[in-house]
Amino acid sequence: MKTKIICTLGPASSNAESIDKLIRAGVKVFRVNFSHGSVEENAGKLKLIKKLGGSTMADLPGPKLRVENFQGVLETGKTVLSSRLSIPKLKKGERVFLSDGLIELQVLNDRECVVLRGGEVRSGMGINIPSLNRLKSPTEKDLRIAKRIGGFSDFLALSYTQSRDSIRELRKVYAGNIVAKIETRNGVENLSEIISEADLVMIARGDLGVQLPFEQTPLIQKKIIAACEEQSKTAIVATQMLESMTKESFPTRAEVTDVANAVLDGADALLLSEETAIGVNPENAVKTMRTIIQATQSSIKERTFKSSNISQSIGESSKNISESIKARAILTKTRSGKTALTISRYKSQTPIIALTSSEKTFNKLLLAWNVTPVKVKSMEVLPLKDLFSKGDVVVLTYGSSLDTDSIKVIKV
Repeated sequence: MKTKIICTLGPASSNAESIDKLIRAGVKVFRVNFSHGSVEENAGKLKLIKKLGGSTMADLPGPKLRVENFQGVLETGKTVLSSRLSIPKLKKGERVFLSDGLIELQVLNDRECVVLRGGEVRSGMGINIPSLNRLKSPTEKDLRIAKRIGGFSDFLALSYTQSRDSIRELRKVYAGNIVAKIETRNGVENLSEIISEADLVMIARGDLGVQLPFEQTPLIQKKIIAACEEQSKTAIVATQMLESMTKESFPTRAEVTDVANAVLDGADALLLSEETAIGVNPENAVKTMRTIIQATQSSIKERTFKSSNISQSIGESSKNISESIKARAILTKTRSGKTALTISRYKSQTPIIALTSSEKTFNKLLLAWNVTPVKVKSMEVLPLKDLFSKGDVVVLTYGSSLDTDSIKVIKV
């Protein structure tokens, strides 16, 4: 698949058999949400994934408030004690949202809230208060977790990324790939600097649709993906993509359209949350998303960009040459992944195979659009016979220094 799939592990999918099925169904990276369960329990999941040959993403809890010790249904029009839902003291009239905005409450006084829109609440559910827009990220807890699990997590997802400084602080304790989650007004306002600093970017539509007017979410999604393409960074779209499949065996037509539109927008990867964490059939949810992606990805429009340096010009030229000669693939040697990402952003249908000796780069490119990373011991030897058939024509990009500055057409 050109557009990649990330899935979230949970009670429905955390055993070895389930993980193995999900890998075979098409999952590239497994997300473990550290907002639920103990650090030790979640670290065990990461280790199991690695043991089974999967790649891992630890999603840090961040500063988000969560419901504690409550399980039940909130009825519309009823009042509830704020303390029962772990809601802090707020001013009268302030709004509180649960379950990514599906449940809405309004503060009556420093003790009670009235339920404006009810629903089922469970412990661990996120609490979103739009008026609390100055959130510290990463938290001290995030940094402790990063130090604890950094060695077996290929990606760390930073919740509530506020600016480039948020990412720089996390880098002090973690050397792997950092995913900046955009889910606040500050994150959107500081988008360009966040993309520049991060390795990947996640559009966390749940909190984003509460922090800002929900009707703006589709355009913000398009804006973030386009900005990531401009800077040759990987964009992930997350939240409620096939949510009905948490309980049902088939998605709604609206969900199918949402997944397809995210592909057409140019997302590099799509993330399943509750569908695979607590859903009735995680494997079916992944296969359904794969089917939609495969039916849509060939219809994505190619992008155009103004090249501003030699590496970008080489990337564009390799794409153009590969299409004109109908090359089997574009083969690139890359240390940081930048060359492969630069070519990927054009959304050409020609497969991109990236050779790298870096574990960090290999993992990063697992989620890049239409890129297949290949880990090699030496960048000097091209494993052509292992990758291609006799007679295949391949466009090779390479360089004698850190920058890619050469193109060569090879017939295997």
